[in-house]
Amino acid sequence: MPPPDRAPVILQGGFSRDGEISVLVESSSPFTQPEIEQLGEYGAVTTVAGPIAVVHTETSHLSEMSSLLFLVEIEKSYPLSVQLDKSVPDIGAPEVWNYVKDQAGRNVTGAGVIVGFVDTGIDTTHPDFSFPNGSTKILYVWDQTVSGHTPKGFGYGHECTSSDVEARTCPEVELVPAWRLAITQAWRLQLELFS
Repeated sequence: MPPPDRAPVILQGGFSRDGEISVLVESSSPFTQPEIEQLGEYGAVTTVAGPIAVVHTETSHLSEMSSLLFLVEIEKSYPLSVQLDKSVPDIGAPEVWNYVKDQAGRNVTGAGVIVGFVDTGIDTTHPDFSFPNGSTKILYVWDQTVSGHTPKGFGYGHECTSSDVEARTCPEVELVPAWRLAITQAWRLQLELFS
């Protein structure tokens, strides 16, 4: 158990030879700008979401980072695995598919809705992501594991637009164990959402 004045450091798996590591750091409340700047003294802070931030640092900095009073935990990031057999029923998707209807009694498909999702990758050439005329339904893909054209307001990753996807110049690779954000349009049935 760490001393009461230190955040626990949870490390699983191996490390790179050069000592670089990506960690998730947690605070007891959303990070303030001065706290983010303080984290930046230990490495690159690439994502901040409320009380969670990602810091790319070196293992030699972890002990000193753990003494920051606003941190409650430091955990090494690691690849996640896909478990659709568990997640689909957990979110109630089959019930929506089978029982939710619009005012005309049709199954609700999400037509006309823009959806953003975080995933392990996307097959941008899959037919489900194309309209009948061959154009893509994908608006953007943000691959956070490679460098390139970064999205506005962010200093990392590579953003692909619909044009990039259609030109097949998007470097996205399906099922790489890392985070990606893709925004796509649902298409099957045009619904009058506000009628």
